[in-house]
Amino acid sequence: MAPTGTVDQIQGSLNDAFDSAREAVDKIVAKFQEIEDDTGWERVIILGPVAAKTIRDKVDDLKAAKEKFVEMFDDALPHKLPVLSLMVQSFAWIDNVKTPISNLSPQVSTWRDENLAYWSGGAGLSYRTNKVVAQKNAIDDVAAKAESISDWLFTIAQRNVEYMVEFADWAAKVAGNYVQCAIEAGSLIGVLEAVSTAADVVGDAVTQMIEQLTNTVERFVEAVGDDRQIHSVMGDHTNLPGGRWPQAVTD
Repeated sequence: MAPTGTVDQIQGSLNDAFDSAREAVDKIVAKFQEIEDDTGWERVIILGPVAAKTIRDKVDDLKAAKEKFVEMFDDALPHKLPVLSLMVQSFAWIDNVKTPISNLSPQVSTWRDENLAYWSGGAGLSYRTNKVVAQKNAIDDVAAKAESISDWLFTIAQRNVEYMVEFADWAAKVAGNYVQCAIEAGSLIGVLEAVSTAADVVGDAVTQMIEQLTNTVERFVEAVGDDRQIHSVMGDHTNLPGGRWPQAVTD
């Protein structure tokens, strides 16, 4: 997956996802507190002990979901800067390695001094048929390796971006349920139905979210697991004998 867009645009996507997630989680926390205040035992007991117990159980379910969102956001936050760094490094391998070195490829066989075109004999033939080819192969090989490393780093970063975008979307949806429930819980009329509906909807949403994010995490682990492939790529010295640049001229 070659990086697309500018590094600022891609980093902007991650920053936006974190900002959206933070806003949604803060809203969940604030609206849950309103629900908690409006469904205290001393307030709902007038509906009868059975109804009051049901309401409080459902509020506990909403509390558990709220705490889950807070926990997941707090767990993700420390990884934000490392992911931003991965994006920078991914582009650096393209901008600082692949692009400049690949520009050398067509120049290898171009004579800097036109008189060298008349270089004859064994030395001239060896240079044209062996040394130039080895130099060009080395240049192309390093450029390809830079592309592979850039792709790998970007894929890992992209999986993190996908995770946060998906998490932010779920958090926003669930926040809407908390907002609606807080409004309806402000009046004891229909509070049992309001809290029960919200708890059931939120519970289903959390289950679906965990399943979806688990798939994203699995793709992330798969990408990280490709370090063996990257190690293999960097360990291939076919065009870099001994891990060193082939000599253009030997003593």
